[in-house]
Parts: sequence; C-alpha cells; structure tokens
Amino acid sequence: MILVGSILVMGITFYMAGIYGSTSLALLGYIELTFAILANLYAHVTGFFVKVDFSIPVGVADPGDTVSICLESHTKLRLPMGKIAARIQMVEPGKKGKKNLWIQADEHLTFTGEAPGTYEFTLKKIRIYDPSGLFYAVRKEHKREILKIFPAYYMGPVEITEPTRNFMGDADIYDDFRPGHDSSELFDVREYQPGDRMQRVHWKLSAKAEELMVKEFGYPKACPVTILAIPPESGEVSDFLELVVSLSFSILCANCCHYVCWYQDSRQDLVRFRIDDTESFYLFLNRFMEEKLVKAEGMESLYQQKYRSEPKLHLLTVEGDLTVKRGDYVIGKGKRGQIRRFVEQTELVL
Repeated sequence: MILVGSILVMGITFYMAGIYGSTSLALLGYIELTFAILANLYAHVTGFFVKVDFSIPVGVADPGDTVSICLESHTKLRLPMGKIAARIQMVEPGKKGKKNLWIQADEHLTFTGEAPGTYEFTLKKIRIYDPSGLFYAVRKEHKREILKIFPAYYMGPVEITEPTRNFMGDADIYDDFRPGHDSSELFDVREYQPGDRMQRVHWKLSAKAEELMVKEFGYPKACPVTILAIPPESGEVSDFLELVVSLSFSILCANCCHYVCWYQDSRQDLVRFRIDDTESFYLFLNRFMEEKLVKAEGMESLYQQKYRSEPKLHLLTVEGDLTVKRGDYVIGKGKRGQIRRFVEQTELVL
C-alpha cells in the first residue's frame, strides 16, 4: 500500500508539473522518485545483513496463562535501521484455517491460549523498513515454534480392588517392593526358610556364605487398566481432553499403573502410553497434546484385536459425548464445562 501510495503521489506531482508547466513541481517529482529508489535500495541492502530470532521462551502452559512471543533482530551494520516487522501464522487446535499475527522486532507479543492442545506458530516473512519507515524489503522465512497448552485435570475417588492390585501379566517393568514368580528378573537373595523349593537355591552364594541362600524372583507390574480415548468426530475437544487426563491422574493417584490408548492419524493405528508415576504422566501429557485426535470406526474392537494376546482386566472408554464406560456398563456422563464436578463426584471402582 505504501508503494502504491508513493507512486500515486509521484504521478500526481508530475501531472501537476505538466499541466502548469512548473519546473519546481517537476523537480519535486524527481526528488520524490530519487528518494523512493534510494529508500527501497537501502531497505533491500540492509535486509541482507539482518538476522531474526523467533522464539517462545515457555513451550508449555496452562489454559489462561499469558505467553510471550519474542522476535529479536541482529545486524553487524552500524548504519541506522528502520523497524522490522514479521508475520506469524498461527494454527489453533481443533480449528480450521490459519490466523495471522504481526509483531515488531525486539518487542514481545503476548498470547493467551484458552483451549488445550498444540498451537503452531510459523514465522512466514519479515519486513525490513528503511529509516523513514515508508518503504520496506520483504524476506521469506520459515521458523516454527510449538506451544502446548495442557488441559486442567482433577482428582476423583478411585477404589482399587484386590484383583486389580494383584493383577498378573507380562511386563518389562518390575515391582521394587514385592517379589514375584518371574524367573527372568532377580528381586533379592535371602536366607533359606522351611518350605522354600530347592530349585531356587543360589548355590554360588550359598557356598560363599556357608549357608543356603534362596533367590526371590521379580514381580512384573502389568497394567490392569486401559483408558481408550474415543474423541468426537468434530467440534470442541477441551472437555474431552480434561476428562481423559483427569481419569488417568485419578487412577495414578490410587497407585495403579495403566495405559491410555488412542488412534493416531499419522500411523492409521492405535497407540498407547504406559503411566506408572508422575514423570510418565507428564510425558504422556506432552505426547497426548501433540496428537491430532481422530475417531476411527470400531475402536473397541480394534483394541481387542490388536492386544488380544495380553491379559485384560478393565477397559475404560471415554467417548466424545463425555460418556465413561467400563465394558458395557455406563459409569456416568459428564457435562460441558462441568468436568471437575463430574470427576470429583463419580466414584470409580476398579
């Protein structure tokens, strides 16, 4: 627009000079033309020496947090510089289309993400202005930053029954506090007690200790519970994410390891994540927020078929309409905007 305006002004100046035969107006027109050429040339030349750093210092935030988007410019030239502006393209989770944001270099643009999910910010182009601020050179960029807004999650009442607590199955993770019967993992070595089987005697240590020592095997920590996340086909997913994450957090607080399973669009297959402790829970959050959640036909049947060789105890399904089921039994149904109340008032018996 500025370039078009400057051409229009120069055109009017030369037009008036021709009508009135004014040498002064013609001279003014040539001055305007020379200034426009030199200003554009100055902006393009200095633009070669300008480096721009685009960053979001905080990559993870909670809903409603204010996050700064930073654009910093660097140049080795000691010439006066004009302002530098950039166009940033933002993609919001669960929404179609892209939104354009404008930011000036060495200034911070504040952004507040209300909906949980992954926000993508891409620096598309920058404008390097001349010192007058009237003309600029355009340079294309492609720098991408990710901001993850974690959903709010709440703790509800969960009762773990003995079958769940003592669930037996294959796993690569073993209990640190109790022995089991998996001979592939050694839990501890102790003194022989009446009733111990002779096959468990550790003969080498027994010879050193000059008394019988018995091996205790590991107890594999199999996951008795799986949360199958079936998202809505379209629309807002904030409440759905809150419900899935809150159920996982509540089960974790009851000291029960579990899986969260969903359909990954890029792989066209089910994936699942094991949660044993707080660290794995936050790793799950980080992974879950990166996913583009889609609903596939027959996800329960697909899960049963893919993991048919594994022993199963509880399969919880969270559907897009916020219905929570254990098998065919409906535990409850949440309401939009009232996930906290639903989670805290619904007792889960596993």
